[in-house]
Amino acid sequence: MSGWLLALLVATPPSCPTSTLRLDWVRSATAVECPSGEVVARRIVDRLGCDPFGPEPKARFEVAVEGDAPGWRAKLTRFEDDGVVSEKTLVSEDDDCAILGQAVALTIAVVAERLPRIGLIETGTTAPPEAPLRARVPLVPTSTATPVVYVPPQGTFDVEAVLNVGTLPDVSFGGRLTTSLRVGRRFELGVGALVLPIRTVDAFFFGVIAAVLHGCSRFEPGGRFELAGCVRVYGGSMLGFTKVEAVPIDPGGYPWFAASAGASFTAPITGPVHFRLGTEALVTLVDRKFAEKRTMTIVLNESPVAFVGTAGLILRFR
Repeated sequence: MSGWLLALLVATPPSCPTSTLRLDWVRSATAVECPSGEVVARRIVDRLGCDPFGPEPKARFEVAVEGDAPGWRAKLTRFEDDGVVSEKTLVSEDDDCAILGQAVALTIAVVAERLPRIGLIETGTTAPPEAPLRARVPLVPTSTATPVVYVPPQGTFDVEAVLNVGTLPDVSFGGRLTTSLRVGRRFELGVGALVLPIRTVDAFFFGVIAAVLHGCSRFEPGGRFELAGCVRVYGGSMLGFTKVEAVPIDPGGYPWFAASAGASFTAPITGPVHFRLGTEALVTLVDRKFAEKRTMTIVLNESPVAFVGTAGLILRFR
């Protein structure tokens, strides 16, 4: 897009159109970093050298802006009274969405300069229409319209049920409670706690309690649904004890550390409440074994790689 944008920048500034325009500027949840409709409208005015936005616009431009990794995408649709006249899509791979805003403003300004020559302006030489004109819908110019601004949720509270295979004997169930904050357009950081309640093996009892630190990269391919990739670090204690004389090592808590990577799918339920389903592979950073002292029989040999599945409710807040 850079060469095309440079050509517009060095082109001769257009003359001021005698028609009036309206700009409807809509930013998606992935484009909140892009300039507002007022900023783009001011750039159009600066480019034309006059204000083309009037109380009875003869042309309307609808611009839908969204993130398009890497970069940004804007779909421009021009309307007349009878419907859609033309559509154009602009794409920018620049990190700064302001570049895309400048390209949109220049495109609309160039089109606006041509409006008197493409039949949108009624002149004294125009023949009367053969059929009655359609009723026009009242249009409000951008200069007085309230912009549509979407503010994405800035954080979440997550309550999830956890299924674990490999950390404790057989299959174990537990819970994870976390909270997170956005640190960018797609990234978030969070902290929380993981609990795998006591699991019984013969006369022995095992469990895990640990703190969690995670970082996630989130995407919204469908606008409503969300996909995410996350990495997590766990640090806490593995508990091991028994009620009989034959004890595994010494009863108590032993340091337990692990790291995981996985993915999740999130869908809305109602309002700020969402449902999330996830899976991750967990790698143990401390090889933990429990053996019966008298016979040295291995009671628990933690797997170096465990499977973790999660399902829960997410409360998003701004």
